[in-house]
Formats: sequence, structure tokens, C-alpha cells
Amino acid sequence: MPHRGRHLRRRPGALGVRANGRTIDHEQYGFKLVWLARLASYLGETCDPDSDVAVCGDFNIAPDDRDVWDPAAFVDATHVSQPERQALQVILDWGLEDVYRRHHIDGGVFSWWTTEPGTSTRVVGCASTWCW
Repeated sequence: MPHRGRHLRRRPGALGVRANGRTIDHEQYGFKLVWLARLASYLGETCDPDSDVAVCGDFNIAPDDRDVWDPAAFVDATHVSQPERQALQVILDWGLEDVYRRHHIDGGVFSWWTTEPGTSTRVVGCASTWCW
């Protein structure tokens, strides 16, 4: 699997680079789903949910609709697809706590944002960088 992404590894043998999904029909989307499954397996095989474990990074996944400025703008897009969200949920269900959500229950706080083309006032964003 080609690796195009960034990572910080704090333990020998830790899983590294995550592929960005780009579009749902792009091969990178499949690589992203495989990487998420590998991360879930890695956690299950090498870590104890009762120990100190942090999983952080730019996952380019909005876990739910609170994490995008307009869910309708993301229909049939990466970041919000059911396969991505389900793969992420498997990782969270392993035993991680969403420290972001502990402080921002209502959403609307984004780790990525930009000004929408054609206007200088409407900010659009997405929460896709996480620390669990």
C-alpha cells in the first residue's frame, strides 16, 4: 500500500502513515479504510485499553454531522461517508475517550476552516483532527 501522509511514532512498531481518501471513488479512499482497519487491529494486538494510550492526528473524518459546517455540502463525499465513520467508531469502541467532545459537545469548533469562495464573510469548516 503506498503511504502518503504524516505520522509521529512514539513506540517501536507503531502504525504510521495514513492515506488521505481524496474522493470516494479514488483508490486512496480504499487505502484510507485499510489503514483505519490496521489501526484498529494494531490497538487490539499491542495495547491495553486500561493503559495510557493516545491516538491523535488529522484523520480527515468528521465523526458526526456536528463536525461539519453544513452536512448537506458533504453528501457523497469523504470525511463523512458511512464506511469512514464506521471504521473510526471501531477504533473508538476499543476504549478511547474523545477528549475533544468532552469540551465541545455541540460541535461547531473546527480544526480546518476556510472562507467560502466568493465571499469574505462566510466561514466553512470541518473538525477532522482528533485526540483520543
